[in-house]
Amino acid sequence: MDNEGPENTPITTQEQSAEAPQQTQKPVRDQSPSSPKKTIKEHILGIYDKQYKILLLIPILIGLVDVLSRAAAFLYTARAAPLLEVVEEMSRIVPAVELRVPQATTSNKGTQDASQTQIQTAPSIVPARIQIPSIGVDARVQKVGVNAAGAMQAPSNFADVGWYQDGSKPGEPGSAVFDGHVNNAFTKAGVFEHLSQMRTGDTVVVLDTVGHTRVFSVQSVKIYPADSAPIAEIFSRAGPPQLILITCGGVWDATKHQFSDRLVVYASLSV
Repeated sequence: MDNEGPENTPITTQEQSAEAPQQTQKPVRDQSPSSPKKTIKEHILGIYDKQYKILLLIPILIGLVDVLSRAAAFLYTARAAPLLEVVEEMSRIVPAVELRVPQATTSNKGTQDASQTQIQTAPSIVPARIQIPSIGVDARVQKVGVNAAGAMQAPSNFADVGWYQDGSKPGEPGSAVFDGHVNNAFTKAGVFEHLSQMRTGDTVVVLDTVGHTRVFSVQSVKIYPADSAPIAEIFSRAGPPQLILITCGGVWDATKHQFSDRLVVYASLSV
């Protein structure tokens, strides 16, 4: 018996040729170059590189915020004050090294009596720089006077020291008074940041523009409440030549824009 059902039907040559490509056809592989996979080390280094760049931006952003806040305070004040008053108001953003000056010392035109002239031990100089080796100070000296409130002006920046030009010169009888900022009540250090570390016997050197020097030796370091410092003693125009260094101390009072205390260093003339 012949089995001629569909399952046993012979395949012709034409049908074999039609089915052959289906049996031999293989999937075509993508020959385009693929990007190499990153190793674990390269992946970790990439993460650290991104974090490092972010860390670099942090101090830049902090500085930008500080500048913008000061600019905003400046613009707010500028609406109601002339330019010179605005500059003075901007200086109050930093701690003021203010001590009210006795009225008798606000003018340098008066003549000194004979007894004061006799105790002068060295020719006076007009200070241009001041050096305090024990605390690493080597600073330019600004000439300052009295502000509108009747107090000794502070230097216009954190790096310089102010000299009260209406008082005694270094070498003259009486007190040659210098002041400087301790900091800005936040993070910026002032020229007298380490003034509290001075000790008896430390040396202070004052220089003029041509290199003449007057050398002083520290006698004492005292702290006074800001409103009860002995200003007559500090700004004295009589007695042996001495040098006075003043900066801020105590606690910052944001309402008064100043510290609660005044740190005062007394030094006597050596050379």
